[in-house]
Amino acid sequence: MLIPPLANLGFEGETLLMREVTVPSDYQGQTLEFSSLAQWLVCREVCIPGEANLSLRVAVDADAALRDGDLAAYAEKVAEAQSLIGRAAAVISAEAGG
Repeated sequence: MLIPPLANLGFEGETLLMREVTVPSDYQGQTLEFSSLAQWLVCREVCIPGEANLSLRVAVDADAALRDGDLAAYAEKVAEAQSLIGRAAAVISAEAGG
């Protein structure tokens, strides 16, 4: 539901919130660590707030990252989500007359 300047988004089940990251070509480290504070509301009849500090350490080498246990489990899910994003963008473009 869109109520400018606010937007309410609803998610159910497992959700991937993806962000593209480009590592500088001169980066010398072996890993990158990403961290974020996630805040949410769980709503039914009333809303209950929740939050968590999240972090993820990823190997800079893409091949190593995909072999890494936790990340390897998400490789297929990320590919599927990227496919859905492409299809959704095409639908939105078509609806906008583009």
